[in-house]
Amino acid sequence: MLKNIEIISSVIIMLILIVFLIWKIYIGSTTFIIIGIIMLAFNLYYLVREIKEKNKNKF
Repeated sequence: MLKNIEIISSVIIMLILIVFLIWKIYIGSTTFIIIGIIMLAFNLYYLVREIKEKNKNKF
């Protein structure tokens, strides 16, 4: 149950980051774009790690 909450919250954060990145690209704020891409990469790494761990514990 706790893994599901972590995965769902990670996906929500990732979607919010993507929306902000698209908005900042439209505005032209390069500083936030770089920081946002780094945050998105960390979030994707965490999400993949949690999904792998959840699947490993399932078997």
